[in-house]
Amino acid sequence: MKTILPKLARWLGFHLLIALTPLFATLLALRASSRSAGLKDIAGHGELLLIAAALGAIGIGEMVPFKTRKWLVSKILLVALTLCSVLVSSMYFAFIMLGASNESTVSYDSLLIFIFTVLLSGTCVAVSEV
Repeated sequence: MKTILPKLARWLGFHLLIALTPLFATLLALRASSRSAGLKDIAGHGELLLIAAALGAIGIGEMVPFKTRKWLVSKILLVALTLCSVLVSSMYFAFIMLGASNESTVSYDSLLIFIFTVLLSGTCVAVSEV
């Protein structure tokens, strides 16, 4: 347990928060120019999907190879689920890049996939030490 909290803190600070920095910058730029700064304006082009894919890959990288055989089936399922989330994020972003996407739908879907992937990735980081 001693090594899990520092590892999660590093993941949170150096991966999650830094990955979100461009979106925070976009928010500040929109607000500074008195333009609309809603979710659709900040993440309506699938940006959260790219961040989700990267964070999911980081989580998988922390897990594989497994350090112990403890909870082996759970670890395999967690990696598989995280990989699926990474693939869905990547494929959805590719679909969005084809054009004609509704920004409101994309921003909402991206946020849901992002939250799900962040939870999976953080769990991978925590379980990697078990």
